[in-house]
Amino acid sequence: MKKKKNRGFTILELMITLVILGIFAALSVSIARTAVERASFTTAINQFVSDFYFSRQLAARENKYVAIVFNNNGRSYTMRILNSMIANPELEANYIELKEVEPMPEKQFFAGVTSFAFSSTGVIRAYPVDLDAAPASFSLTFLRETSLPGEKGFEKTIQVYPSGGIKIDRSSRE
Repeated sequence: MKKKKNRGFTILELMITLVILGIFAALSVSIARTAVERASFTTAINQFVSDFYFSRQLAARENKYVAIVFNNNGRSYTMRILNSMIANPELEANYIELKEVEPMPEKQFFAGVTSFAFSSTGVIRAYPVDLDAAPASFSLTFLRETSLPGEKGFEKTIQVYPSGGIKIDRSSRE
């Protein structure tokens, strides 16, 4: 009866196994990073939608114009409320800052968007408010640019209607 020799693995087999495990590890890190970035982008969009509805509700409750003003840096927006019911809503100086929101710190979040204000009835007008102009309808484009070449970026468009409603475009740039 011959005895079987238990030789184990050769160095070549171990190296091939380690290379395959390394490839899987690199792929999983990339996939996980993309998933985390997509989740943070979705959270930022949800924060804006929440602030949108809160502003509309606050305008109705306080019977004052409430504005969402997009800052020039593309990273933050400011929520403002008209100082008093008798103040002229057409003058920016008559608004008080409620809060500034930076949904994705250190990253551009929007491009080419229009600031707007809610009336107490929920109607949206471009900001600064022009009472002679018709209520506004426009699109807001939110984006998440990538810092590394070859990575995918994310983009969502939100259509804002004069009545105060919104529609979120479900497609995204990949």
